[in-house]
Amino acid sequence: MPEFAEVWILGEALRRVLSLSTSEVFSHGKMLFLHKEGKLVQLTFGLHGGVTLEGDEVTHVKRTAISGGWKKVCESDLPTSTCVMKLDADGWNEIKKKWSKKRKQIGALLLEQDSLAGIGLAYASESLGKADIHPTRHANSLTDVEWKVLESALFSVREDVSSRYEEHIRGMDERELRVFVHDWFENLYKVRCLEVYKGKNTIRVLSGGRQYYVKQ
Repeated sequence: MPEFAEVWILGEALRRVLSLSTSEVFSHGKMLFLHKEGKLVQLTFGLHGGVTLEGDEVTHVKRTAISGGWKKVCESDLPTSTCVMKLDADGWNEIKKKWSKKRKQIGALLLEQDSLAGIGLAYASESLGKADIHPTRHANSLTDVEWKVLESALFSVREDVSSRYEEHIRGMDERELRVFVHDWFENLYKVRCLEVYKGKNTIRVLSGGRQYYVKQ
């Protein structure tokens, strides 16, 4: 499933192909927003969604029943959560204040989109693995040091993957970018090089109703 980094790089590729500004096409978590025929459109992708480009026309592709969709929205409908791509230390501290009071498992909290938008199973597994924090730990049991380590892990994973994706499309001409948009996240999974998610020497652990990957 595409998460914050995959949707972000799709938006970057579309901007370059169509010569659009960051206000005309932008991502927020797992959602992509673009101005289409004078209207603001929200695209979601589920497990298998995508887009195609016919000239300058962007069309949502529904490959399976679990492929998200698109709808027209108003500026007032934009999410108020913090997108991982825009998360800074102050934003993380605000989220930590809320989460550290909860007895909910940290793995489950990371998958919620209300406070922090864009993290799914892949980047949650990777970040917790780098921080050496088990996804079933209750958030209110984490120490200040562990919260700081998790912050560093989240930022590290974000910067590593986004830089890999940026390097991947850097120098592409228009034709190559159009091919990239068409194939999108199917090929990106080979680029991001995650160590914990679906990695060797990992086991599956249930948290928040999802099967996390955890280092042995």
